[in-house]
Amino acid sequence: DPLLTHQIQIRSDTSLEKIHQTALYVTHFFCTDATWESWEEIMTWHNVLADQEFMHTLKTCIAPCNPLPLLDLPTDKITVALHVRKGGGYDAPLASEQIFDKNTYPQRRNTRIDEPADVIWPLKFPPDQYYIDQIKHLHEMVSGAPLYIYIFTDDPNPADIARRYARELQIDTITFDYRPAGNKHNANVLEDFFNIARFDCLIRSGSNFAQMAQLIGDHKIVIYPKNAHWKRGRLIVHDVGVWTASDVSLFLKAWL
Repeated sequence: DPLLTHQIQIRSDTSLEKIHQTALYVTHFFCTDATWESWEEIMTWHNVLADQEFMHTLKTCIAPCNPLPLLDLPTDKITVALHVRKGGGYDAPLASEQIFDKNTYPQRRNTRIDEPADVIWPLKFPPDQYYIDQIKHLHEMVSGAPLYIYIFTDDPNPADIARRYARELQIDTITFDYRPAGNKHNANVLEDFFNIARFDCLIRSGSNFAQMAQLIGDHKIVIYPKNAHWKRGRLIVHDVGVWTASDVSLFLKAWL
């Protein structure tokens, strides 16, 4: 990535220690869904996330060099970051129906297509139905407390996503918000990354972008897809993970 490339010229009188202090090292991070799931289990069961010193170091290392325009989050609602990956014109189009009744299936048979992005990476591009179902689930987990849900997406029309979800949910205590203009896959990337980490809860896809934002966040509840299958043109997320912070009970008690 040319934006991350850093050229340094090493003079003969430059010490190795000084080079390490001034050099920018680029590390390419990527893991498969299976690897990430193991990582999540390790971090949860071995209580890595409770290691305050480690988490402080992680958040110090992964931080913006310059101030970013951060969202003004409400204090009278539980804040929810909703990471909706759609491809945004960068990835291939999606093949799945987006909203459907999971208990009914169309009559036509699904043919295997290897090009659509949600066929190649099903957990990275779950359909709208996954997000609608998980918002319902979170709403039940917090006993109907008011939710402020901000849609982080690479889709150029987040308002359309908000309207679809609001129409399907019909829950008065849920408020949707999103970037009103200028949204696209290669804009506002750093702002979105560090904003996602600031919310009380996170409902995400299997995208590495949201996974890494989760690591530096202080979320109380994180919901994510673990397994999915295709059936007659529909991508159905049938296994969902829910991670909760050690102090989630105190957090929920404050809203009851």
